[in-house]
Amino acid sequence: MSVYLPAAAASGNLTVAVRLNPAGQLEWSHWNLGAAGTPWAQLPVTGTIVVTDATPAVSFRTSAGGVLGVVMIRDRATGFLFESLLDLSGAGMLLGWVQLPGIVSNSAPALTDGNGVFGSSIAVAQSSNPSGQLAINNFLINQPPAAPPPNYWLPIGPAGQMMGGPAAAIVVQKQTQKGVAEAPYIFIGRNVGGRIQLIQGDVFAQHITVSDLNFQSKIGPAMASANNRTVIVAVDESGEMFSDWWDFGGGGHGWVSLGANVKTTVPPAISLVDKGQYIFVLATDATGVVRTFQGNVGGAPVGWN
Repeated sequence: MSVYLPAAAASGNLTVAVRLNPAGQLEWSHWNLGAAGTPWAQLPVTGTIVVTDATPAVSFRTSAGGVLGVVMIRDRATGFLFESLLDLSGAGMLLGWVQLPGIVSNSAPALTDGNGVFGSSIAVAQSSNPSGQLAINNFLINQPPAAPPPNYWLPIGPAGQMMGGPAAAIVVQKQTQKGVAEAPYIFIGRNVGGRIQLIQGDVFAQHITVSDLNFQSKIGPAMASANNRTVIVAVDESGEMFSDWWDFGGGGHGWVSLGANVKTTVPPAISLVDKGQYIFVLATDATGVVRTFQGNVGGAPVGWN
């Protein structure tokens, strides 16, 4: 590996970014909307070390005790997936890797909590079986069990070997009068045969539809969601990045370039803050530097930093 592989997620107006550096170590940075980010710093981990060469995934778990980050990686040697909670206080620390049973994956996983809309992370991963079946995990509110219970990994969408890993974004179809999320709904982006596809439906893998997003690419997309809004970023065959967005129940607004002055050869990362109004995009440029794009969703961009 010779480039940085970034991931990002948001909780409220806080963005946490995690990247795998060229030495195979996980580093993190974080910032609040309107404030500067912290310098990249290595993430120490308690317990057993798990080595990965794939892009990490990051999300959040919200409880009465507060908010913790969630980081998931694919073990380089075995293809097993491992989860660790991220202590967001102080310098940051991963609180020990725990294997998720029941799946061996051949690509980087995806995590989403919809910027707190679901309270815990939902994982999407591609099985390493010959069919390339995607599977979804809705049981990450607690620490992974030693053995998978029934339906721990649910097949979702048609099989198909991907180029790169999946991306995922969760929203809710409705809320109770007390504001409790009901009927969680998921969007999954993937690259099959050089075309970006969108899989959507409920998180119990029922009523699934698949559509082609009319975008050619050599790598997988990135996605984020907040306040029932979803944003997707895809990379064209020249390395230029484009975004599209939609609110739940509505259609997309068309692919818009993020500018041709920054190009990438690895999937970017997204965080969506300000109740879905503002976006950050992280991308590793041609020189190996992680650059940040920001701006209002559907509005004028601030541009790349």
